[in-house]
Amino acid sequence: MVEGIFWCVVQVWDVPGNERFRRPGGLTAVYYRHSHGAMVTTDLARRQTFLAAQAWVADYLASSDPPDSQPHPVLLVGNKADLQNITFNREEYNAFVEEHNLLGFFEVSARDNTNVSVAMRSLVDSVLGSNPVFQC
Repeated sequence: MVEGIFWCVVQVWDVPGNERFRRPGGLTAVYYRHSHGAMVTTDLARRQTFLAAQAWVADYLASSDPPDSQPHPVLLVGNKADLQNITFNREEYNAFVEEHNLLGFFEVSARDNTNVSVAMRSLVDSVLGSNPVFQC
């Protein structure tokens, strides 16, 4: 065995964002129950996705943790940061992150791959570092 080299396998699940999946007892409950962290993504060009993300975060925080455990890390991500004429209230996003003690907020672009790896790495590092079960 070589000291200092560790491997971990991380599974990432993309849960559908449709409201019909969020209802109690719906599909998302299965994912929440066995997860160790979450990345909630919004469309920076569409405010209604930020409002929906707030509900998803609340649902996840309420459903994912046993009452006696430490909350799992949640990262808020705003996609489409590559758009030129985009207007959104960055302070509102940051206030939401602070109010709910989320891991952070990243502006990303899936189109040009800006900050996607950085955001994902932030979440994975937090998950691995926050749980003594993971010794990777």
